[in-house]
Amino acid sequence: MTKNMTLPIDYDKLTAELRKRGMGPTEASREMGFSDAYLSKARNKPELRNPTIVALKRTFGISYDAIKPDEPSKPAPATLEDGTVAKQTDRPGLSAYDKLALENAAKATDRLATLTNAQTQAIMALTEAVKRIADKADRLEQLLSDPTAMYKAIFVPVYSAVKCADAESAEQAKSAVPRRMDGSIDYSKMARRP
Repeated sequence: MTKNMTLPIDYDKLTAELRKRGMGPTEASREMGFSDAYLSKARNKPELRNPTIVALKRTFGISYDAIKPDEPSKPAPATLEDGTVAKQTDRPGLSAYDKLALENAAKATDRLATLTNAQTQAIMALTEAVKRIADKADRLEQLLSDPTAMYKAIFVPVYSAVKCADAESAEQAKSAVPRRMDGSIDYSKMARRP
């Protein structure tokens, strides 16, 4: 929770919690160091700032979960006589124009939801790409600032590859040189330079 955020509360739940502790809103406000009417004001505007909720928790042990309002229940969709769920356009008393307007609004809402979902996915993919680029930029900055890291990251692998290639070349050159039975070089069979 942020410092100055206001959160909705159920004033009746707040007063019930305070009554369990043997006090009313006036006494609780005074004990927390606020004016006498501070918590009573929540009756007209049922919300409290985050620091007040923290003070309620610390002073009286009342958590936000105990005083937050109940979630409003969603109304059940209208059902037809056969038990199927009615669409907005199936309501009695709608003119053809109203039905067409509701159908078009539903289509537009579906299309907007699809576009929003696609846009969200594109933003997420772009964010991941930016993170990968930022990681590579951080690695490059580290390499440029630390010569030892650059040496280990760039020159050691290159040197190892060259060394392996040189070893293979040396083996090939060694096998091309004519040898005697004892393993020494037979100079008589080697081509002479003109």
